[in-house]
Amino acid sequence: MDNLVDEIKEDLKKEQLLKIWKEYGNYIIGVIIALVFSGIGYVYWDYSQEKLRLELAQAYESAVRETDPKIQKNAFDKLAGSALKGYSVIGVFEAAEISSDPVAAYRQIARDTRHDQVFRDFALLKAILKELPTGDPHSLLDEISALTKKATPWRESAFEIEATLYLMAGKVEQALDLFETLAKSKSAPRGVQQRSRIMLDLANNR
Repeated sequence: MDNLVDEIKEDLKKEQLLKIWKEYGNYIIGVIIALVFSGIGYVYWDYSQEKLRLELAQAYESAVRETDPKIQKNAFDKLAGSALKGYSVIGVFEAAEISSDPVAAYRQIARDTRHDQVFRDFALLKAILKELPTGDPHSLLDEISALTKKATPWRESAFEIEATLYLMAGKVEQALDLFETLAKSKSAPRGVQQRSRIMLDLANNR
């Protein structure tokens, strides 16, 4: 008797399953196909991204080794247009560095809203740093304040440049106060701390 009941239950399960399949079979097949193809798509995307990263890494190494400035500039410009943001940013900055007017090129990057703000801030920092030897310290002080008044990864470096600009502008006390702050800062990079201490030692031994 129990065996008969079990057989009936099994038949009912099969009948129910067939009924569901007849009614929803096409949908089920569609879902399965979609899942399979999405899996294939992800695997291909992951492979293609890895392949692209390798190609871009090789392109970057080739551009760095290039001795012809024109060919090197074209290589970095091509890298700047790549689909991977990391290599695109590297290409943009490398192209700016070897351009005929790096200051203008970095300022252009700083104004370009297509780039993330953190990279635009870095470009401005680079432009000011490049202009430091010959630029007007007062106007550069106005510019660097845009980086010292907000939280950025480059803030301590901007403070160091600001202190240097204070010295160039003849504002020695402001410069020393800032170098002292940087020398004691736990958040400042070690290089910034060390250079600030050196500046303070030079001032104390003058």
